[in-house]
Amino acid sequence: MSPTLKRILAVTAIILSGIVILLCAAGVIGAWAFSGNVITAGTNLVNAADKAAGAIQTGLESVDNALSRLEAGTQSVEEASAQLSQNISDKGLVLVLLPPAKEEILTDTVASIKETLATAEQILSSFINTYKVIDSLPFVKLPKPDPAQLASLETQVDNLSADIEALRGNIQAARDNSAGAAQKISEGVGKINDSIGTIRSEIKARNAQLVATRISLATVKGSLPSWVYLSVVVITLVLGWIIYTQVLIIQFSIAKYKTA
Repeated sequence: MSPTLKRILAVTAIILSGIVILLCAAGVIGAWAFSGNVITAGTNLVNAADKAAGAIQTGLESVDNALSRLEAGTQSVEEASAQLSQNISDKGLVLVLLPPAKEEILTDTVASIKETLATAEQILSSFINTYKVIDSLPFVKLPKPDPAQLASLETQVDNLSADIEALRGNIQAARDNSAGAAQKISEGVGKINDSIGTIRSEIKARNAQLVATRISLATVKGSLPSWVYLSVVVITLVLGWIIYTQVLIIQFSIAKYKTA
């Protein structure tokens, strides 16, 4: 190989190594410069997910409170039916013990529950998207929320609504002095209360999942700065090693150029 060609190759190696060094140096500076922004963005993302999970929890707690009121309402109806069992022919007493207002409380409460669950489902859809982003991060594993479980609650509430409509029919039958109406009211109330108990157990389980998710989110939020800075240190070490190798190449190329 001619001395001129050796010098050209040496100069080319020096130039290329110099470019690599500049790019690596820019990478190190950029990694440290943007680490704060990454932490802020990640923290905001986790906060958004936690806020959504909290809103779903609030919604479920609101549903549980409404179910408690509904249970109290059906209890009142059951007590009235017990008194009516011996006095079903007394229409005046029927209207006193089972006024239309009692039915309205039941139907209005169920309507409120449906509305709250619909809102919670919308929030959950938004939460799932944020959850997927966070869960895709390295070393992050969150308890997975299942939209189907909330849909199952909605189905159970729809069935509860149908049971209440049937109860209203039995109450009207009692007002019409129908035989056996008081017994049917009692049976209908029992069925409704069983459904309420099942739904409240489901809500308790969903709340427990959300609590676990929020605890995991808090852990991610607390460890996020450490992971970001650890990643930046690793990037710095890798790029630093590359810079070191390029410096050696430059030194070697300079020596080759001088001896060419």
